[in-house]
Amino acid sequence: MTKKAGSAKGGKKIDWEKSVARLEEIVRTLEGGGTGLDESLDLFEEGTRLVKELEKALAQAELRVRKLLDDGKKITEEPFQGEEE
Repeated sequence: MTKKAGSAKGGKKIDWEKSVARLEEIVRTLEGGGTGLDESLDLFEEGTRLVKELEKALAQAELRVRKLLDDGKKITEEPFQGEEE
């Protein structure tokens, strides 16, 4: 399985794991409160950009899975194991 999923601006694929790790790092830094206003704003901006890219990649992955499962019949959605109904 490839680590890259979805695409960022310009059609460039993003690395899901690296993007999530960077987002988690940004959140920890902002929650720590040790940054100044300008750096905090820059980190927040980067974080919101990453969230948008990850959401887009996730939506594209979901669409791809739906296309793979679709055999011309109606697809019924079932909750994942452990997911509340």
